[in-house]
Amino acid sequence: MMANCTDVQDEPIHKQEDELLPFELNYMPEFVLRKKENELNCIHADKQKCLQELKDLLNACQFSTVLPYRCPDGSVTVLSELGKLDPANISLETLKQIAYMTYQQALRNPVTQVTGFSIIDDFAGTGFQHLRYCKPFLMYLLNHITFAVLPARRMIFIHSTPEDLLNHFPRSALPVKYGGTLTDYYTADWLKRANEQQGNFPVGGQKNIF
Repeated sequence: MMANCTDVQDEPIHKQEDELLPFELNYMPEFVLRKKENELNCIHADKQKCLQELKDLLNACQFSTVLPYRCPDGSVTVLSELGKLDPANISLETLKQIAYMTYQQALRNPVTQVTGFSIIDDFAGTGFQHLRYCKPFLMYLLNHITFAVLPARRMIFIHSTPEDLLNHFPRSALPVKYGGTLTDYYTADWLKRANEQQGNFPVGGQKNIF
């Protein structure tokens, strides 16, 4: 039998017994709050800094967003503005996590499981700095996922002008710069909720949303 006790107070045992806490707690004791602030450096200013960093990261993640309206066939439209990727601030691992989270979260909707996705890849603004994402193992992973994992039918259209998208999408479902009418289409709140829900993986994966 081994016991590893850390930060034992220099107090009599009988006094410590009077202050024993149950295993399951639904409140934060005062001494724990003090320990959090004094020893773990988790003061209010640090919390605000961390929240700001999270906000900045979500703003940087505007390269991938789920548009607010589905296509007439019911498919979810995902817009990837790859030129907005900043390789200096967004690691390859973070990029993979965001992509995985976006599609996995959307697939929790049974409608999406049937209708699938319509994906718009906008390469405007990309350059040599983005080649750091094109590592051989990642290319192999994408190829394997595309052809061996995802149960999807793939149709790829290359457009010479953004307005060509109107041949495939309603005007009201597209951002203004593609000839549509959407002005505010970034879904940072949705991405934040998806990130929170990704931590809840029951056995067998997350349940459908309905």
